[in-house]
Amino acid sequence: DLYATFGSGLFKWNGTAWTRLHTLIPTNMLVSGADVYATFGSGLFKWNGTAWTRLNTLIPTKMVASSGGLYATFTGSGLWEWNGGWTQLHAAIPTNMVATGI
Repeated sequence: DLYATFGSGLFKWNGTAWTRLHTLIPTNMLVSGADVYATFGSGLFKWNGTAWTRLNTLIPTKMVASSGGLYATFTGSGLWEWNGGWTQLHAAIPTNMVATGI
């Protein structure tokens, strides 16, 4: 699948047609498996193929995803992992990060 933003929102291309997933344009987004993570003005959200779920009211400063979960940094609160709930992995914010299939 292809995910793209246009002037009227966030869309998904399934090879045949575009489907609008949101009327807002995310400031950041990434995909891990079937999950799409996107930041909108009111926080960080996850699209599971059916619906949006807000994961946090804060917007991450950095985020990466892998099959093991979503990893995000938030200003002043360190590095966190989302895997059905938030777990703080480190109090400091990394200067750089990448994730593999961990």
